[in-house]
Amino acid sequence: MLFFFLAPLQIFAVEFFKGSYSEALQKCKKENKLLFLDFTAVWCGPCHQ
Repeated sequence: MLFFFLAPLQIFAVEFFKGSYSEALQKCKKENKLLFLDFTAVWCGPCHQ
């Protein structure tokens, strides 16, 4: 029973893209999707905790 309840959650899975910003932007425009950026910096202490 639990399987049938959790199965629809796969629809909301995040698909990570490896490539340049330009390539990601092109893909988003082509697929009419939003672009989510996740970035960090070596000097950002809280980013690495």
